[in-house]
Amino acid sequence: MAMEGGAQPWGILLSIVLLYTAIEGSSSVQHKVGDLDAWGPPPSGKSEIYSAWSQSRSFKIGDSLMFLYPPSQDSVLQVTAAAFESCAVDDPIWKMDDGNSVFNITSAGEFLFISGIPARCQRKQQLRISVLAADGSSPSPGGIATVGSVPAVFGPTSASVAAPMATGIAMAASSLLLVLFFQVLAR
Repeated sequence: MAMEGGAQPWGILLSIVLLYTAIEGSSSVQHKVGDLDAWGPPPSGKSEIYSAWSQSRSFKIGDSLMFLYPPSQDSVLQVTAAAFESCAVDDPIWKMDDGNSVFNITSAGEFLFISGIPARCQRKQQLRISVLAADGSSPSPGGIATVGSVPAVFGPTSASVAAPMATGIAMAASSLLLVLFFQVLAR
C-alpha cells in the first residue's frame, strides 16, 4: 500500500519513532547527589555510597548535580585530584555553600567534589563523576574538568527547565505517532 507521493506508511512511522527516540534521549537530567536526604557523611557501613551512586549513573553535558545540605553545617567543594585524595579544603576550584547547590555540567571530563569539612571528607563524603563527551566517548584520563563549568545556580537551572520542555516535545511526538499509526491502519 503506497501513500501519495510514493512514500510507504511504515517508512513514515519509522521516521517518527526515530525522531521520538532522538528527542527523548536528548533531555537533560538533574541528579540529586547520592539519592539521599542530604549531602552528608555516608551512613555507617556504607562508606562507598557516593562512589557506588556515581558509577550507577551516566552523566552527560547538560545534566546537573543537586547537593542538598544544611548550609550552616556543610559545603561542597570542587577540587583537584590531589585535594580529593588528601581531603584538602584550603584551595578549592569552586566552593558552594548555600545548602541548595546546583552544579551544571557544561563540559566532558572528571569532576571531583568533597565536603568542606575535612573530617567528613575523610569519612568518604566525596563524589567523583565522569562526564561523557557529546559523542558518547569517555573523557581522556587524568584531566579534571573545570573550564566552562558553571557550578552554582540559584533558582531554576537549565536542566530543570529543559526536562519538562523535552517531555512535552516527546509527548507531542508520541501523539503524532499514534495519529499517523491509526491513519495508516484506516487505509
